[in-house]
Amino acid sequence: MANAQASDEELQALLSKNELSLLLKPLSTDPTSSKLYCDIRNDIVRPYVPASFRKTVFQSLHNLSHPGIRATK
Repeated sequence: MANAQASDEELQALLSKNELSLLLKPLSTDPTSSKLYCDIRNDIVRPYVPASFRKTVFQSLHNLSHPGIRATK
């Protein structure tokens, strides 16, 4: 996702604006890993999801609440 963020035009446009509703900072879990831009407003860390990943992320989270009929059998 870090590579997708680096080439995401929407993120670059957001970072170049001074007035944001997001407080985007590059964060990493350890010094050797790639940094992900995350919104850190209100003490909640939320990763910025590039457009190419949004459908996949949405479906993954949405499917946690709707596992399907097989999960109930």
